Amino acid sequence: TYRDRWINRQIKVREARRLGLHQHEEVRQRIEHNQETMLIDAFNQAVMRQYQDINVTRSEAQSYYESNKDKFILAERHVRYRHLIARSLADAQNARTALQRGRSWRDVASEFSVDPAMAIRHSQRYWPISSAALEFEPLHNFLQIIGVSEISPIRRIGDQFHFVQLMESRDAGEHPQVDWIIDQITDWLELDKRRKYLRSVEQNLYLQAKATNELQVFEIPQ
Repeated sequence: TYRDRWINRQIKVREARRLGLHQHEEVRQRIEHNQETMLIDAFNQAVMRQYQDINVTRSEAQSYYESNKDKFILAERHVRYRHLIARSLADAQNARTALQRGRSWRDVASEFSVDPAMAIRHSQRYWPISSAALEFEPLHNFLQIIGVSEISPIRRIGDQFHFVQLMESRDAGEHPQVDWIIDQITDWLELDKRRKYLRSVEQNLYLQAKATNELQVFEIPQ
């Protein structure tokens, strides 16, 4: 199918050129516009690549959060929770008992989870309550009602056994913990610095063009 489509495209392009359609004014303008757009995108990407070594420190991100805290308001309740998936009911029960006795989550997940790395990584994130464990309806429902540090009953889903433990909860209208969003703030600040760098390059090109009379700017009468 791909081959036939490619052949069909090439036949159409060849026929369009034979008919001289590429020389029509409207078509030529569209080709030039598309070419300019592609060149501008390529230029922006090239400039951005020159500024790849940018580094935003954790303290910078935390300072931004503290200075702009009013911009960070939770639209809904957010939670952090542990989700253990075990191969057998016995494993799930032993994992639940171990947590109740104070054993570390890392040890429990390493011994009883079907995917320890994912379980540990998952437990470090903060989730809107509307999407927390949404693909596992019984667990999603438990997270709506259990209290912080409480462990849900075990539920069998498919051929595996699950439970969740609520670790943190913050209501809508509150400020998120900085740890919840530090990575997003860091990414945004890095992107913002790259954009500012791009704007400075654009400004320098503009000034150079004016200085060498390559560009004439006419004032618009008020």
